[in-house]
This record gives sequence, structure tokens and C-alpha cells, in this order.
Amino acid sequence: MFETLGTDFFKNVDTPKFVSNLGNSNRAIYQVMELPNRPTTENIALEAGQQTRQLIPRPLSNKSNALSGDKISQIGRYLRLGWKCEAIASACNVSRATIFRYQSNLLRYGSLRKPAYRSLGRARKLSQADEDAVFEYLLHESWRQQDEVRSWLYYERGVDVSVPTISRLFKRRKWSRKQLKRISLNRSEPLRRAYLDDIRQFAADDLVFLDKSIFNEKTGWRRHAYAPIGDDAEIDADINRGKTWSICAAMTLEGYLPCTSIKDGYYSTGDFAD
Repeated sequence: MFETLGTDFFKNVDTPKFVSNLGNSNRAIYQVMELPNRPTTENIALEAGQQTRQLIPRPLSNKSNALSGDKISQIGRYLRLGWKCEAIASACNVSRATIFRYQSNLLRYGSLRKPAYRSLGRARKLSQADEDAVFEYLLHESWRQQDEVRSWLYYERGVDVSVPTISRLFKRRKWSRKQLKRISLNRSEPLRRAYLDDIRQFAADDLVFLDKSIFNEKTGWRRHAYAPIGDDAEIDADINRGKTWSICAAMTLEGYLPCTSIKDGYYSTGDFAD
């Protein structure tokens, strides 16, 4: 095998020091040959052979908190020539740990730098544009269910995802399902302000609130129950709601007034007014 280096490198190399820094095994292999001055495009042969291979490192970027590109290239040349790590650290004025790291990268990857790996795992099905489109869609139609959002993505964006994917997207963007407040289109802001102005004329202790409610057998029915996944929660029971009672209570800030009324059946408008 026949390794070559540019002549520019050997112009600044002290030949006795160079040979003394080689390992015992490499001192017999490498021998510096003094050749006449030639153009820098030619190479100096270090060992005779039938094949040649140029081992000049590729240019390295210079970071503000790292070694310069020239010094890293110099370390790479010394490592390829078989210098000991201690000798390279002394010649380049760097720590031995740095030289060991470059040597490890050179043995593992064939380069002084580690290759840039991309993140492992399956790529996301939803792009950033798809996610932004989902939340733009919800700003106008926020009452949609997750399965409806999934269908919208499939037909409008051509993206087929699962409902759990939509759920994780909402959780990651810190969106949750809340009670929807319906605001009437016929609501009049001037009338609301007029009512607030009128109600401010009364003290809180002067206000009495009337409310009515009903009670029957359905009032105490449980609405949720446990069942195996995939099966309906069912129970055999009498579904007759039974007798209905109505209660009309007058309340203040201090509690109920003694004029609470209970009636069998429902309160009509006239009964409530009386």
C-alpha cells in the first residue's frame, strides 16, 4: 500500500522529530524521502507500492468553541502517520482526551467527525401545515368531535390518521374539550347594558329569586355504569318515570324563604305567576 501527503506538510516538519514520534511498528514502515522541490500538486511517496491513495482530510468547519480547521487537519495528518496520542497532544497544544476522541472517530467512521444521524423512528403523518389547518378549522367549528376532525383531514387534506393521533395532537397543543357556550344571534347588547343599569339601582339584600324544578323516578337514575370494552352497559329495570312533583322556591342571599311551594304535577304559567 502506498500513502501520499502533500509537500506543503513536509516543509514545516522536523524530520528527526517526526521519525522519533512514530511508534515502534510504524518507524520501520514509514520513511521520509527527501525529494527535490516540485509543484504542490505532486505528492511525496512514503512507502513504495503498486497503488496510491491520497489521505488529505476534507475541510472542516471552524466553530467558535472548537479547534480551528487547520489544527484539526494537522491532528488528522499526525494520526494517519501513526503518531502517539501524547506526542500529538504536545505538538498541537491540545488535551489528550481530544486526541483520543479524534482517534476513536477515525477508527469508527473513517473521519475525524461523527456522521450526522437523523432522528430514528417513524415520521409523523401530520405535517406542520396539516396541524395548523386543523386548529384553523376548529376556530370556526369548535364543536366538532375527534372522529369528525379525522374525516375532515382525510377528505380535505388527504391525510389518513387515527383518532388517538388527533387526541395526542390536541394534548400536545394544550387544547381541551370544554362546555360550549351558545351566544344567541338575537342578543342585543344595548338591552343588556340597560338591564345592568337598572339592576344596579337595587341592593343585593332586596333581591328575591324564584326558581322551579321537577322530581320523579328518573331523577335518581344512574346515567353511567361499568361494562367490558365492546359491550353495552345494560340493566333490566322499570323505565316508568312514576309520579312527577314540582317545587317552586323563593331564594335570597341568606337562603330559602318559607313560601316554598310543592305541587303534584307541573306548574303552568298562571300557577307560577300566582
